[in-house]
Amino acid sequence: MMSVQNDHVDELSDVSKKEFKLINVSKVAAATESVMGEIYRELNLDKLHILKASDFNKRSATKEKLAGWLETVCHILDSFSVPLLNSAVSAVDRVTKDVDQLQKEKIDDQRTIIKLQEDVIKKRSNEMNEVKSTFQTELKTYSSVVKKSCSSSTAITRKSIEAAIKSVRNQEDRSRNVIVYGIEETQGKLFSKRLKKFWKKLMRSP
Repeated sequence: MMSVQNDHVDELSDVSKKEFKLINVSKVAAATESVMGEIYRELNLDKLHILKASDFNKRSATKEKLAGWLETVCHILDSFSVPLLNSAVSAVDRVTKDVDQLQKEKIDDQRTIIKLQEDVIKKRSNEMNEVKSTFQTELKTYSSVVKKSCSSSTAITRKSIEAAIKSVRNQEDRSRNVIVYGIEETQGKLFSKRLKKFWKKLMRSP
C-alpha cells in the first residue's frame, strides 16, 4: 500500500508503529486533529459536532476532498493508530505478566520466610526440650546421691542432740575448774571446809 503524502501526516514519518511511547501517540493524535480540523472547517461545523453522513452532502465537500479526507483518515488509522494500540496491548500484557511473576515470587518468598521461621521455632523448641531433659536428669542424679548420703549417715535424734549439748556443758564446766596444789582432793563437806580455810588464808596474805 502506497504511503499517503500530505501536510496532515508529514510528522508521522519517524513514528515507530511497534513502540507505544508518548511521543508516537502525540504525533498520531496531532495528525488526526489536523485532518479532522480541516473537515470541520470545510463543512462549517463546530468541533463538538458529531459527524454524520448528511454532513458531507454539501457543495463545499467535493468528491476530491472527500476522497482525500478518507484516504488520510484510513492511513492514520491503519498505519499508526491500530498498530500502536496493538503495541499498547502487548505492553500491558508484558507488564501484567511481570506483575504476576513478581507477585508469585513475592508469595514464594513469603512462604520461604514462613518456613524458615517455623524451622527456627522448631529448633529452639527442640533445644529447650533437650535442656529441660538434661536438667531433669541431672536433678534426679543429684537427688539420688543426696538421698543415699543421708540414708548412710547417722540419723539425728533427740537423744543424740541432748548428748551433744551435755558434752558441751561438761567441757564448759570443766574449763572453770581451779587447781589448788597442796590440798588433797576429797569428796563431801571435808573438802569444802578445807577449801574455804585455804581461801581465807590466801586473802589475808599480803
